[in-house]
Amino acid sequence: MRFRAPIADDAPAVLAVLSARELTDLGVRVYTLEDLRDEWRASDLDLERNALLAESDEGRIVAYATVQRPGTLAVVAPDHEGQGIGSRLLQWAERRERDLGRESHRQWVAANNLSARNLLTGAGYRRTRSNWRMVAPLDRVRPRAGAPAGVRLRPVDAERDAGALHAVDDLAFTGSPDYVPESLRQFREGHLQAHDFDPELSRVAVKGEQIVGFALARRRPHEPVGWVDILAVHPDHQGRGIGTAVLTNTFAALAAAGLREVQLGVASFNRRALRLYERTGMTPQLQFDIYERAVAASPSRWRSYRDVDAAADPASLADQLDDLASVPFVAAEKRRSLQLLELASGAAVLDVGCGTGPELLALAEIVGPEGRVVGLERSAALLAAASRRGPAAGGRVQLIHGDASALPFAAGEFDASRADRTLQHVDRPDLALREMVRVTRPGGRVVVTESRWGLVAPELDQALTDRVLGTMASEAEPAEWLGYRLPAMLEQVGLADVASVSADYTATEPDDFFRFTRLRASAADAVRAGALGEEEARAWLSSLDGLLARGDAFAMVLILHVAAVRPAG
Repeated sequence: MRFRAPIADDAPAVLAVLSARELTDLGVRVYTLEDLRDEWRASDLDLERNALLAESDEGRIVAYATVQRPGTLAVVAPDHEGQGIGSRLLQWAERRERDLGRESHRQWVAANNLSARNLLTGAGYRRTRSNWRMVAPLDRVRPRAGAPAGVRLRPVDAERDAGALHAVDDLAFTGSPDYVPESLRQFREGHLQAHDFDPELSRVAVKGEQIVGFALARRRPHEPVGWVDILAVHPDHQGRGIGTAVLTNTFAALAAAGLREVQLGVASFNRRALRLYERTGMTPQLQFDIYERAVAASPSRWRSYRDVDAAADPASLADQLDDLASVPFVAAEKRRSLQLLELASGAAVLDVGCGTGPELLALAEIVGPEGRVVGLERSAALLAAASRRGPAAGGRVQLIHGDASALPFAAGEFDASRADRTLQHVDRPDLALREMVRVTRPGGRVVVTESRWGLVAPELDQALTDRVLGTMASEAEPAEWLGYRLPAMLEQVGLADVASVSADYTATEPDDFFRFTRLRASAADAVRAGALGEEEARAWLSSLDGLLARGDAFAMVLILHVAAVRPAG
C-alpha cells in the first residue's frame, strides 16, 4: 500500500472511492466530480499537504482523506476495510490538525458507517452532534410567504452583493459549533464561484439599502434537483419572517425553473432552522455524525518563536535562525524580499521581528549613510544577538525592543516596512499588519514574507515520524499557514497594488535537508519529552539517512513574498 498526495488527474478515481462509500452507507451518491474539483481548486486547500490517498499495489486508489477548515473527511473503499488504512489516515489527519493549530480533532462520517464509528470511538472520539440532509418535492412545499413590510426580495448579484452576503453569513453563524470564519475570498470561492451556483434562483432580502437575509441556491447538473447552500438572516432581523420568505421564494424560483426536488443541510443543534424547514414540508433523508476529540498538548520542551525567551535554550533558536539564513536558497530569497521594498538612498525602513538581524546590514547598505534602519524584536535574546551586528552598520541601525501589534512609532514614520516570517508567530497578525501600514507613509511599500516546509519520505516509519514531528523543537511554523491568506489580508488593511512572488526549493543533500527540517534535533527532543526511546530515535534517523542516500526522501520549501503600496491620501 502506498500513501501519497493526490494530483488533479486523480479526481475521477477519488470520486469512485467516495461514491462507493456513499452507496454503502447512504444508498445514494452525494459527491459529484464537479464538487470534488471545486474543493480541490480552493485557494485555502493545500492539496499536497492537506489531502492524502491510499493506492494499492495494483495502482488502484482505495482511500482518501482531506483536512479542511471545518474538519476532516476520511473514507476507505468498502472492499478495503479491515486492512489498517483507516487508522493510518486517522494518524495522518491528527498530525495535520496539530500542525494547523486546531484545538480539537473533528471528523464527520455517515451515521451508518459502523467501521468508522468504531475506529473513532476506539481512538477517544465522541459523537457531539449530527447534520441532516433535508429534502422535499417542490410540488409539495408550502406556498411561498410574502416579504415582511419594508423588505423586498430580489435575485443575487454575485459581484455587487458579495461583501454584504459574507458579512451577514458571518454574523448569523458566529458561535455555531461547526462554523469556521472564512475570508471574503474563501466565501466567494466556496459559494459564489461554485460550478453549480445559480444567482437567478437565489434570493436576497433587502430593507432600505441593507441586505438583511439571503439564500444561495445551486442547480445540480444533470439532475432536476436544487440545493440551498446557505440560508442566513442578520441577527438583528431574525424572528420577523424574513427567513421563511427568503426560503419559500427560493423554492418557488427552483420550481419555476423546472426542478422537481429541493435539498439542504441543517445541524442538529439548530432547532429554529429545523422547525422552519419542517414547516415548509421538508423531511430528513440522510444523517451525518460529527465526532470530536481534544488535541493533546505537544510535549515539546520549547515555547517556539512565539516566546523565545521562555525556551529552555533561547541561544539555540537564535543559532537556528542564523544557520537557516546561510542556506543559499534562503539567502537569495532574503535578498529578493529587500529588492521588493524598492528603497532609495536616504530612505527610512522598519524591519518588524528582525530576529538576530541578518538583513539589517544589507538594508543599511541600500539606504546609505543618510538613511535609517530600525529593527524591532520582541525577544530580548534575539535582540542581543542582533546587537552584535550593530557596529558593522556604522550606527545606521537602531534596535528597538517592542511588540509588532503595538509599534512604538509615529504614523507615516517610515518609507517602507517589512516582516520576514514574523506574522505567523504573533497572536494577532491582522493587528501587526495594520500597525505596519500605519507607520508606513502614503506611497510607501509594505513587504511580508512567509515560508513553509514539508517532509516527503513515504517509506519512513509513519508512527515514529508522527511522534518526532509532534515534538518539533522549534515549532517554526505553528497554526494554519498564514501565506495562503496574506494577499487578502493586505487588501483588507487598505493596501493597493498587492503582488505575490513565490519560490520553492527541494532539499535532497543531507546538510541542506537537516538545516531546513532540523529533524536530528527534533528526534532528540522527542526522546527528552518521552515521546520515543533512544533506540527508536536512532533507528528512525538511520532509516532517514538511508532514504536520503538513495534519493527517496527530501524536504520541500516554499517562500512567499507579498508586496503592496499604501495608497496616497
